Amino acid sequence: MKTIMLFVLSLALAKVATAQDCLIDGNLPDFEEVMGYKLAVARDGTEFTAQEKVVFNQLAAVLPEFYQNMQSLDSFERVPDGYTLAGGAVGEYLSRGWRIGNMSRTRGYIALAQDKIKTENGRFVGEFYYNIIHEMTHALDQLEDTFSQTEPWAGLSTWTGEDGMGSSKNFVTWYAPASPEEDFAESMTYFMLEPDTLLAKSPTKFEAISKRYFNGQKYDSKTLLASYEAQLKGLQPAARAEKIKQLRRTDYYACKLLK
Repeated sequence: MKTIMLFVLSLALAKVATAQDCLIDGNLPDFEEVMGYKLAVARDGTEFTAQEKVVFNQLAAVLPEFYQNMQSLDSFERVPDGYTLAGGAVGEYLSRGWRIGNMSRTRGYIALAQDKIKTENGRFVGEFYYNIIHEMTHALDQLEDTFSQTEPWAGLSTWTGEDGMGSSKNFVTWYAPASPEEDFAESMTYFMLEPDTLLAKSPTKFEAISKRYFNGQKYDSKTLLASYEAQLKGLQPAARAEKIKQLRRTDYYACKLLK
């Protein structure tokens, strides 16, 4: 779960979402078809708006395949305007009786509150993306029998005290020390949205995520810029400008790095 206070973070994704030639101006896939989860109507009839569904479609264009069709996740629900989740949270993954091991597994769902769903000139700013990815990472963690609590992850930080909170200096946000699960969700989200920040704060966690989930691919600015320059090499100015425009429309990282 993430509290409202966490979203005072100023993410670069907020700038991306307002750029006129980035992602949302291209042909977007359908989130429900690509990702395999329902954008459900809540029991009280509350449902995601058409604009909010665009955000999910944007994410379907950039989320890694391992987030698709997870057996630990069934759907997303929209909390009615004016209401918050427990503890003032704006998002929560609810496991619906999920159990460790191979028995008694039931799919969970993600509830998203209205508080941080904001638009600027009809376009979404970054906190909604951040919240969705964070909560989906909790579902991924459950799919892997709570990988975050195992030595390969939890051992990358020191967890001390009666409250079990982390006392290391390698957490990417102030919220990450709350538990190994929250640390994992925060770190994965930063790996995809703010990789340079995670790399600077915790190279070991950056490396662990890269190896386990991204086949060793580095998503830091230096590596990404080199890959884009390789694609642009030798192009004449007009062709180069057109290629950059195409990359920015279809690639989240290119949208951040190429001007």
